[in-house]
Amino acid sequence: QDTLKRLGAELVLTVPQPLKDPKSGKPNMGHYHNLAPLLASEGRARGENIFCVNQWQNLANRMAHYMSTGPEILQQVGGPTKLHAFCAATGTGGTIGGISRYLKDHSPQTKVYLLDCHGSALYNWAKTGEVGPEKVLAGERWCPKPLMSEGSSPVTEGIGNSIVTANMEGLLENIDGCLQIHDHDAIRMVFQLLHEEGIFVGGSAGLNVCGAVELAKQLGPGHTIVTVLCDSGFRYGSKFFNKEWMVDKGLYDILPPQHRVGIE
Repeated sequence: QDTLKRLGAELVLTVPQPLKDPKSGKPNMGHYHNLAPLLASEGRARGENIFCVNQWQNLANRMAHYMSTGPEILQQVGGPTKLHAFCAATGTGGTIGGISRYLKDHSPQTKVYLLDCHGSALYNWAKTGEVGPEKVLAGERWCPKPLMSEGSSPVTEGIGNSIVTANMEGLLENIDGCLQIHDHDAIRMVFQLLHEEGIFVGGSAGLNVCGAVELAKQLGPGHTIVTVLCDSGFRYGSKFFNKEWMVDKGLYDILPPQHRVGIE
C-alpha cells in the first residue's frame, strides 16, 4: 500500500465478502472482482483515462505466459526433451493457463500439475472436472463455481480460487494431475528456503516448491521439474515474521528451532 501511495495511486480498500450476496442472491458489487471494473467504467464515463486490467478474465494474461514464460522455460532447461514436469498453483489462471498450453503444444511429453491450497475449489475441480449449477459474476464475467474443498489457508496469498476464471478455460485439457499442499508444509518450505538456500519467498512460492519436491519424489532421480517462485517474502512481514500472528495461527511451533530466527 505504501509503495502504491508513493507512486500517486488512489487506493480503494475493500472488505472480505463473497462474490454473491448470501441473502439476496445477487452479485456483490463491493467485491474487488466486481468493484474494479465498475470504478473503471464510472471513470471512463467522466472522461478519465482509466483501464481495468481485470487479470482474472483478461486472456492477455494467459497469452503473455504462452508467448514468454513457456518459451523461456524450455530454452533454459535445454529444450523440450529436457523438461519432465512443470507444476504451479494459480489464482487468476494466467501463469499455468499459458504455460500449460505452450508445453502441450511444444513439449507434449512434459507432465503438468496444478497445485492447490486447502479451502480452494480448484483441487476438486481438477480431480473431478465438475462444476456446480451455480455461476457468479466476477470481473464482468459469469464464472462457473466448483465445489469448495475443506479447510482454509491463512498462509497463501493470490492463489486458490472459488471460481473458474476465463484464463482457466480449457486448463483441464492441459494438465496431467493436481496436488493439494498443506499449509504446514508450505510454511516450513518458506523458512527452509530462507535459511538453507538464501531465497526469500512468500507462502505461494513455498507451496509451489512443495509441489515440485513431491513430484520429484514421485518421478525419482534424474528428472527436471520446474515451478515458479511467484511471490516475495517482503509481502509477509506482518504474518510469517510476526511471532504473535504465527502463534495465533498455530504455525510457530511447527518450525524447527533454527528456522525461528528473525521471527519477532
